[in-house]
Amino acid sequence: MRDLREAPRRGAAHAQPGEDGRASLGYLFIESERHAPHLDDLTDEEAAALGRLRTRLARALRIEVAALHVFAAVIGRNMDHFHEQMVARYPDTPADVPWHRSDEFAPRANAEEVADLARRLARRLAGDDGPQGVRLD
Repeated sequence: MRDLREAPRRGAAHAQPGEDGRASLGYLFIESERHAPHLDDLTDEEAAALGRLRTRLARALRIEVAALHVFAAVIGRNMDHFHEQMVARYPDTPADVPWHRSDEFAPRANAEEVADLARRLARRLAGDDGPQGVRLD
């Protein structure tokens, strides 16, 4: 899969399909371009750029997949590099499902469907304030 656009200090990627060839549609990762092991290792400029990207992606996800909510969390337990996870919560998700399990109730998408969503998100972001790094990798 290929880069759709690039921008310094920020980027986003959709979660990749698992062993079954499918991914939870609307599960994104934001990462810094520069290696930063933790959230507090980001420069003020990097943090601001990533914050703008997060807000724009949440807005675009709510429109493109009709998400009721978009959750964002920096977990950082499995990788020594800053990654923020964004998870769309769909309207048919039962109310008693905790936020961190919302992806289990998202539509399961193949690589082509993930690529289509990434293109739609990239187009929306381009209309906000120039190119944003939305990758399909």
